[in-house]
Amino acid sequence: MKSFYPAIFYRLLKVKKVIFIQTSKLPLRTVLIIAFVTQILAVVGLTGWISFRHGQQTLDDLATQLRHEITARIQQHLQARMVMPHFANQLNIDAIRLGQLSLDHIRQLDHYFWTQIQRFKDVSYIAIATATGEYIGAQIRENGSVIVEILDSQSAGYLETWETDKQGNRTRISSRSAHHYDPRNRPWYRAAVKAGKPIWSDIYVYFTGLSTGISANYPLYDDQGRLVAVASADFTLLDIGKFLQELKVGQHGQTFIVERSGLLVATSSSEKPFRVNASTQKTEQLQAIESSDRLTEATSHYLLAHFANLTQIDKSYQLDFKVKNQRQFLQVMPFQDQWGLDWLIVVVVPEADFMERIDASTSATIWLFIVALTLAILIGIVIARWISEPLQHLNNAAKTLAQGEWHPIIELNRQDEVGQLAHSFNCMTQQLQEAFTHLEEKVTERTQALEAKNLELISLNEQLIKLNQEKNDFLSIVAHDLKNPLSAIQGAAWLIQSDYDELPKDQVVDFASMISETAHNMFELIKNLLEVNRIEAGKMKLSIRLVDILPILRRLVNDYQQRAKAKEIELIFEPTLIEYPALVDTNSLQQVLDNLISNAIKYSPPSKCITIRLKQNASQVGCEIQDEGPGLSEEDQQKLFGKFTRLSAQPTANEHSTGLGLFIVKKLVDNMQGQVRCNSELGKGATFIVEFPTTLH
Repeated sequence: MKSFYPAIFYRLLKVKKVIFIQTSKLPLRTVLIIAFVTQILAVVGLTGWISFRHGQQTLDDLATQLRHEITARIQQHLQARMVMPHFANQLNIDAIRLGQLSLDHIRQLDHYFWTQIQRFKDVSYIAIATATGEYIGAQIRENGSVIVEILDSQSAGYLETWETDKQGNRTRISSRSAHHYDPRNRPWYRAAVKAGKPIWSDIYVYFTGLSTGISANYPLYDDQGRLVAVASADFTLLDIGKFLQELKVGQHGQTFIVERSGLLVATSSSEKPFRVNASTQKTEQLQAIESSDRLTEATSHYLLAHFANLTQIDKSYQLDFKVKNQRQFLQVMPFQDQWGLDWLIVVVVPEADFMERIDASTSATIWLFIVALTLAILIGIVIARWISEPLQHLNNAAKTLAQGEWHPIIELNRQDEVGQLAHSFNCMTQQLQEAFTHLEEKVTERTQALEAKNLELISLNEQLIKLNQEKNDFLSIVAHDLKNPLSAIQGAAWLIQSDYDELPKDQVVDFASMISETAHNMFELIKNLLEVNRIEAGKMKLSIRLVDILPILRRLVNDYQQRAKAKEIELIFEPTLIEYPALVDTNSLQQVLDNLISNAIKYSPPSKCITIRLKQNASQVGCEIQDEGPGLSEEDQQKLFGKFTRLSAQPTANEHSTGLGLFIVKKLVDNMQGQVRCNSELGKGATFIVEFPTTLH
């Protein structure tokens, strides 16, 4: 043992000697660089290895904790939310039993249900159906308005939908069922009666196709065991999907809820848990194994393969499987309640989400290694040069400056003559460079100013050319549209004047009618020109207020019936509601509709129909004017609302008129914050659609 240490010491001396001999053959600059690099390699390599090993050991722990936490949060959310519909039913059943609610006059319960639906934010619909077939329910829309649905002896077997005001008073019937409605035949009613106790319905898809829902149903019996009524409250499953989407499950992890049958209840992906069946054309729930989301589909297949049947999952399981050789961490847990819900909560997180931290740490270590290695090399080079090459560096800088190249000199932190010389040289170089740079900046500024002026002159020249062209086109079009009717008037007047005694009276009347009609058209052209000038000059004064469009449009249709009959055209008006209020200026609205109806009659051939419709939604009122005329090509539709537009589909090829009517329509509609457009296909007529807002923007 005593001879061990001398042997080691001897070997170290031998290694030191070998290193000294080998390094003495190398330049000092190389030796310094090797020393820095060797230290950095040792430290960074060891740190990176330890970090990687620690990350691998904690990966499984992190995955287990995350899955457990997410599953617990989902379970807690479901327990809190799914109890609310049954709580609402329990309140209503208790109120009836205590005599606080009377089912004898069910129509008088509208205020109660109007108030209650606004108290339960998690409930989308609340209703009660009596054993005698009467029914009342309340629903709150997305815009905050509340409707009340009533079926009693006064409604004669039809389900009435009432709009309500802010105090809960019924204002008007917005809809009535097309057929007699009996709530006792509905699945939710029958399910509650069959069970004889509070129970959930099957999941169903809303007829709007926007979400799925489930209803809680509670049968009420009297003391003799006779059925009195069934209380029902609906819950929108879209809210569960929104909650799942808000959960942070790693970078690419997902959560979803399925029934024991494998049908999707909700998912954190953007996919809807329902689809339209191609064979039946009905909307139905989506099987999880048929999901378009790759991770949801793969997870569902794995669960079926692992458990054979989802009904065998009786506790929480933490599993893992692979998708395209990528490991996935999975947890599945049953969720059940006292009213019959039996779902499975599924949380799946790709291993890559956890590996991102390890990879990030590894990447950081590699980058640290690269930066440290680079820094060590640079420091070694700098120190080596500071020791061995200061004079050579200064000499090279002087040669470079003599050749006209501006390269800054690295400051030498030395107090000897070489350092002072380098400092003086740097000051001289900086002064020369600043003077040269200032001169270059002046030249550049002057050049940029000249280029900017040149571009400005080019732009002004192009604008002048365009304005001159538009002016020439305008004069040509107006001159053409005034010349033709004036020539016709002149010719007719000359014939009447020269051959008045010889012309038949009917022909004189025809000539006079032609002169009158042509003069009217000229008057319309001049009026349109003045209207365009007034619009473009900004002299229009609008009085925007809430106006019912229906009577104005009905009056215009009646006024144009005679003109339509003269051309053997059928004018059809199809309003569906009682009123169509919109924010418009009355005079401008009448001018817009008048121009569009007149335009449709003008271009419709005989024996055709013109159909006028009114449509309304929550934000706007629209009017459609559909004709069976020649239609418009795509090229004509692009320029339809322009000023002085010539269209290829106008009545006669040799008498194209200036297009000011639709230009005025477009300007008037824009000024009223509305929209106007045309849908047409050449040879298949045209449909003009004008829309006005119902509320201020």
